[in-house]
Amino acid sequence: MFQQDSIFPADLARELDYEVESLVASIEFADWDEDSISYAIVKTIRHTLRRHSCIWQSESIRSYPHEDSWSRLFLDVEIYKVTGAPEQAHGDIAVVVRNDALHRAGVGFYEAKAQGVAGNFPAYSRRQFQRLSTNTPLLSLLLYQRQPGSVSADMYGIPSREQGVVRKKLARVRVFRANVVRLFGDPSNIPWEAETFGSHFVRECLAGKALDYSRDPETAIRRWLSATKRTAPIVISITISRSPSAAESHVSLSLPNMEPVPLDMPLLATDRIGVG
Repeated sequence: MFQQDSIFPADLARELDYEVESLVASIEFADWDEDSISYAIVKTIRHTLRRHSCIWQSESIRSYPHEDSWSRLFLDVEIYKVTGAPEQAHGDIAVVVRNDALHRAGVGFYEAKAQGVAGNFPAYSRRQFQRLSTNTPLLSLLLYQRQPGSVSADMYGIPSREQGVVRKKLARVRVFRANVVRLFGDPSNIPWEAETFGSHFVRECLAGKALDYSRDPETAIRRWLSATKRTAPIVISITISRSPSAAESHVSLSLPNMEPVPLDMPLLATDRIGVG
């Protein structure tokens, strides 16, 4: 039998989507900014991953095969914030995944932008995004929207149907890949459907598809700080292993003035982050 604290990738994606969508829908007007939303989402990711000790892995993505065709991968997660002299912070998120089972470590980045009252994204700069995507392979644009936009209805792009009618899915937290954003410039005018955050995080980050392996995570984060003129992201560091003991021996990141946030410590947007 499958254990209760274990979860399938598709179920984890849907659980993250539910938690993140509920969270963003409840945010008050005064707290509607990239920093506050990103901190809340990162805390939600940490709690969700801590709730499930392991994730089931299979070669098949179409359906649940027999139990004996699945293997368990154990997860451990840490959150890092950069301390020291206060500097700019715009809610950007870096995801570091160390997969001990595959003997590799990679890092991915989300540039986060919040929708304004007028429906646009006032903090978005096409020039800055072009510069970031040049220096950061596989960069993703993370949009926080007051009004939901269309997204792929299923983790694998399969639309949902009710009585033969295709139902579109809407979400307030949407993800676009950098190559799509570069085609259209303004994220308000992208005609293509986005991915939900949960789907992208599980399928692209945890599975390692949207991670940069060309350099070690610390170097990649330093390059990000350089390209963004020292705007510090909040960092999610995840270790994936085949045994729980190996997952718990988490390899700490080594960056100037960067420290992990203890699990029992609230992660508040009022905690300024910077790099010394």
